[in-house]
Amino acid sequence: MNSSSVKADSVADEGAGRGRRERIVEGVSRVLMEQKRYATEMQAAVEDSGLPPAEVRAEFPDFDDLVVAIAARQAARVTGPLRAAMRSGGFDDVRSELIEFGTELRAAFSSVLIGFLRVAMTEGSRRRELRRRVYAEGPGAVTAALRGYLDAAAREGRRALAHGGYAPAS
Repeated sequence: MNSSSVKADSVADEGAGRGRRERIVEGVSRVLMEQKRYATEMQAAVEDSGLPPAEVRAEFPDFDDLVVAIAARQAARVTGPLRAAMRSGGFDDVRSELIEFGTELRAAFSSVLIGFLRVAMTEGSRRRELRRRVYAEGPGAVTAALRGYLDAAAREGRRALAHGGYAPAS
């Protein structure tokens, strides 16, 4: 087998791994979203997902990594409108962008995040490092994206809060 063939196989495996990883995160997130499900441990959520346990363990040998991956996925989802607005220079209607962000955040909290937070609190109560990682990839990332958007809008002179730290300099 030549080196280009090995490299192509490696790229294909990485792509398949990303797809499998996303499928696992999606499946477990779906379980956490169900209102009737009261799983408080990641093991129970994985079992209820219907995913092959060996596949989940192969992708996430440590369930802490799965908890962190779900936090990161949800943070990316809710900050999507802000990131898109920043990429496009969308500061003409800051109010609408913030409303869209708030709508995404509300939808996330009314679905996946409630179940996720229940699991994260249970798992994190036993492990301080997990709490730190979940915060960094979840709420910390959301806060950073919001602050980045507000800072960029202020630099463009498009945004001012009364009594806030984001009023544009005069």
